[in-house]
Amino acid sequence: MKTHLWQFVSLIVLLIIFIGGTGCTQSIEPRMFSTDSVYEVEITADQQLTNVTVFLPLPVYHGIPRFGNENLSPDEFEKSNFSAEFSSALLDPNLQGFFVPKDNSPMWVKLHTDRVFPNTSSAVYSIYLSNRSAIEPAYFPDTVFPLSTQSAFLPKINFSFSEPVIAPSEYQHWITYHPVVIEEKVPIFADYNTSNETRVEISFSTGAGNSWKEDYDNYRGNGYSDKLYWTNYGSAYGWQVAQGEFRAADGEYPNLSSPVWQTVIRANVTGR
Repeated sequence: MKTHLWQFVSLIVLLIIFIGGTGCTQSIEPRMFSTDSVYEVEITADQQLTNVTVFLPLPVYHGIPRFGNENLSPDEFEKSNFSAEFSSALLDPNLQGFFVPKDNSPMWVKLHTDRVFPNTSSAVYSIYLSNRSAIEPAYFPDTVFPLSTQSAFLPKINFSFSEPVIAPSEYQHWITYHPVVIEEKVPIFADYNTSNETRVEISFSTGAGNSWKEDYDNYRGNGYSDKLYWTNYGSAYGWQVAQGEFRAADGEYPNLSSPVWQTVIRANVTGR
């Protein structure tokens, strides 16, 4: 599951440049604008689990479970052997230092099954949701300050967001930042029975990215991601702490005041 999100972020963010011919520096000509979003959850185990109840934080924006522009519903989490429901009032009373941005609030998905066996890849539960859409560059989702503008997993524990700093660049039509990379923790609830040797991992992630083509065949992009995981051996009973990484301001951003992008904006307005 973590490989999926890393491939997604790498495609949209990390120098997704392929130069496919000559003459690529003659005209910048930004075009083919799109935005992508992704959300995934995976639970793996190498032996059967019984009496399983898990509460995982949902990606939320203004208290609404969503990823990108897509709202989430419990139906998307139900599997043949798992029931699912959403909950808003749930926090570990023994944990402190919760971070929740203004105008947002945590939401949880409760997953339950009486018994589950791993498949050939050790997965006992998984969902993968993604969305891609064309969009005008002036309306690219903000991935520089995503905690206030995009979905994130809440609450975070003892978390502090670092202000992105613009990095030097030789290109006048881009803005690049020193990427913000923050180690993070969030609470989860995991309660199940299994043998002492069973390895269980719960991972969940979300992210969004913007991309476009320039020159002859060069792709540019930017994005953010929120990725967490928890690993345990044997049974678990109650509240746990998942660890992970929050990334923002990652990649290249259009300098909309530059002549190159002003031409693009005017063309979109006039339809030419």
